[in-house]
Amino acid sequence: MKIILKLLPVFYFLLFTACSYYSRTQSADAQSIFENANHLLKRQRFDEAFEEFKTLVEVYPQSVYADDAFFKLGYICCVKKNYSLANVHFNIVLNEYPASNWAFDAALWADVTKAILNCDDLHTELLQKIGQSSGKKEDDLKLVEMMDQLRLENRDLRNRIEELERLIGELE
Repeated sequence: MKIILKLLPVFYFLLFTACSYYSRTQSADAQSIFENANHLLKRQRFDEAFEEFKTLVEVYPQSVYADDAFFKLGYICCVKKNYSLANVHFNIVLNEYPASNWAFDAALWADVTKAILNCDDLHTELLQKIGQSSGKKEDDLKLVEMMDQLRLENRDLRNRIEELERLIGELE
């Protein structure tokens, strides 16, 4: 029994050392993936960067880089005009990492992508109405007004996106 009591501190020391080493190794691996993904992103190799960021959040979801990776996944989706997936990624930042440095930007981008998706829905509705036009002048005028409204909203969204891109550029 005395031998076990004497070996117990040694056992705990080895266990603590092993856990500490494992944690540092995981952190270094996550950092390596994150740095590689950022390098690819800066070179505008979006598909490859997307896969790297995706790997990071799948393999190291508790990493200090996870919120950043989710935000950049959303950004890449915007670049590729996949606004619905971008919105998902921005909302993950908001819901899973509310204290993130990216939370404010993610909220803005989530609103922008949601607005774009709403405009897409209105555009689809408008195209359906044009296809079902009655040929009446009043209906045609309403359609023209709707198209003008969509153009204004699109212009506003483009301006908001450019402003967000400028702000993100300043943060980097």
